[in-house]
Formats: sequence, C-alpha cells, structure tokens
Amino acid sequence: MYAEKRSDCKIITLGLVVDEHGFAKCSSLFPGNLNDSKSLSEMIDSLEEKIHSTCKNKTIVMDAGVATDDNINLLKKKNYHYIVVGRAKPPVGLDERNMEIIKEDVFAGIKIEVKRFGGNEETMLLCKSALKQKKEQSMHDRIEKILIDRLNYYKAGLCLPRRMKKYEKVLEAIGRLKEKYSKVAKLYNITVIPKSDQTVKVNQLEAADIVWEKKIMFMLRK
Repeated sequence: MYAEKRSDCKIITLGLVVDEHGFAKCSSLFPGNLNDSKSLSEMIDSLEEKIHSTCKNKTIVMDAGVATDDNINLLKKKNYHYIVVGRAKPPVGLDERNMEIIKEDVFAGIKIEVKRFGGNEETMLLCKSALKQKKEQSMHDRIEKILIDRLNYYKAGLCLPRRMKKYEKVLEAIGRLKEKYSKVAKLYNITVIPKSDQTVKVNQLEAADIVWEKKIMFMLRK
C-alpha cells in the first residue's frame, strides 16, 4: 500500500511493545495492510517472540484502521485485554446527556466529554471533542465546496466549445465525483438531464443540464 498520491511512500504499520510505565521494550515494522485477522495474529506472535514475554495480562491497543470485527474477535478468542477505537456509531437510544467533562479550556476552545456504557465483558466509552468536531466540520465544508465547484465546472462546460457534452461521458464523470467524494456526495441528489432529441443514437446523445439538490436530513431525539 502507498500513501495517497505518493507512489514513493509506502504505508507501514508500527508494532510497539511498552511496559506498564509506558517505556518501549521493542518494536517492529509490518506491511501497511493489516486489516485481516491472520496478519494481526502474525504481528502479535512476532512481537511476543521478541520479548519472550510470560505476562498473561497483555493489553492490545489498536486504532480504527485495524479494529475490524474479525480482529476484535481474534483478541477475544486469545483472551487479550484490548483498547481500540471503535468503528461503530453509538447505539440508537443512548442517552448522551449528563456526559462527564474530563478536560476543558474555554480560552483554547477545548472541551472533551465522555460517557461510559456497555456490559460487563466489554465497556465502551463515548467521547466528544469540540475541537475535533470543528476540525471535521471544516474538512467536510472544504470537500463539499470542491464537489460543488466540480459540478458547476461540468455544468458550465455543456454550453462551451471543446468541453465534455456527451451524456454517457458526463454520467461517468459525475460517477467518479460521487465515488471520490462519497461522504459528501451522498448528501445530494445529482441528476444529469439528457437532451430530448429522440433521433440521436444513445452513444451520441448530449447532456442538456446537470442539477443537484441537497437532501433534507431529519434527526429525532427523545
């Protein structure tokens, strides 16, 4: 695997063993794609061989990129303790009121809230960060602007010489946009309208217009 738009930079995974005080004991580099449970199992076994550990109370820490259902089930099967960044959304109906504030700095705009839920075997911690939410909103707005700018570019090109006008080609271009900016594009209904000339073959049909409308999202909270 390679870093985005950088064919010279491979993505790697760092496996790190630390003691109870946070000091590193050993480390290893692994291929970037460790989504499947077989790869994770081999990585853990490799690290354990390096430290010759006999400690039974090991805790595996993983980010969301590796914390697939298969990998979490593997950790449960091997009786490991684990701390992972969950991929799933909070369960429907979870009461998010009266969350505990663990860090707050009004001047810096920092506010981190948590709430614990779950059963006896697995405890989940819902975390909210005002700064992270602001950053994610900023990224969302930037990507949304890129999408709209591209749609306007294709739309304007329908009336300009030497620009894309074929109906099928426009559909393909819009499809690539929706795939590239999927998280934002799913919020819009985007339609390519063909010209109404029935005498033209389908592969020669031109697009008459591109229209889009933001979907109305309703959120209900008890």
